[in-house]
Amino acid sequence: MAPDLNPRDLGFPEGVSFSGGTGFMALGERAVRVRRINTYQVQNAVNWMRGAHSIKFGGEARYVQANILQTAATQGSFGFDGRYTSIPVTNPAGNGFAEFLLGVPSTTSVSVGINLVYPRRRAYGLYLKDDWKVTPDLTLNLGLRYELNMPTTDARGQLSGFDHGTGEIVYPKNAVLGNFFQTVRPDLKYRLFDSNTIFDPDYNNLGPRVGLAYKLPGLAKTVFRSGFGVYYVSPELNSEMNTGNTPPFQLRIDEAGNARTPNLSWALKGDPALLRTAQFGIFTFNANRDFTTGYILQWTGEFQHELPKGTVVKAGYVGSKGSKLITT
Repeated sequence: MAPDLNPRDLGFPEGVSFSGGTGFMALGERAVRVRRINTYQVQNAVNWMRGAHSIKFGGEARYVQANILQTAATQGSFGFDGRYTSIPVTNPAGNGFAEFLLGVPSTTSVSVGINLVYPRRRAYGLYLKDDWKVTPDLTLNLGLRYELNMPTTDARGQLSGFDHGTGEIVYPKNAVLGNFFQTVRPDLKYRLFDSNTIFDPDYNNLGPRVGLAYKLPGLAKTVFRSGFGVYYVSPELNSEMNTGNTPPFQLRIDEAGNARTPNLSWALKGDPALLRTAQFGIFTFNANRDFTTGYILQWTGEFQHELPKGTVVKAGYVGSKGSKLITT
């Protein structure tokens, strides 16, 4: 996945579509995706038994490294809508497949360059757990976990956000933007952050856990179990990785043919002047530096009763509630 990889070497056009009553299905191949994701993890735990307590504590450190090639229309996509073969009254819809054979598309699209992203993320966790046998019939499970999910960085700075207050596209300070905003789109506002991330880490991720197992008095074979916990959800790497599709990291030029006279062909021109008025889709997070990690509350309650021959029947309830989760 060398940065000088020529996107024109990546295969068949990604889209050839027909309309105008042809009955033919679209042609093309899937966009090229190459992903190499490495996860490095170190963890350790210690168990300590003392009296009625069984204590366990430990921690982990995790580093995720991704190297990703993702393309869209690098070989071009072509549409044939029948406009050049239409005949008023007798065949007003035309025939898109006939235009395909003639090599006169009505629309073309091609990406400028190729998108290589190198997202990186670090995460840390510490936990303490105590299984406390309070009485022969009652056991408490007490625990606390701390998680720190560091914001994603990209080796080439290909991340972005959007500031809804100022209308600016925002980038990490190591983003390489070239002269895109000076010569191609001076109408778009942007700014660089003072760090290589698009939000600050959330240091408040304490997750308590509590549970119990209680053998009911007079019912030697019936046990009640319950538990409650707070579980933090780190943003998916894929969510932040997609912000690397923001201009100028990946650009796409769409061209529409004349209404009557063919002016497009299989030879993609990709007129850069069209970028000056193009509308760009942006995968983005709101540029709020005080990003809060989402979490899920989970709780359970269950009765278990042992029947003859080792059969166990259960009746219980499981509930959960998510807060501050990222939605797409």
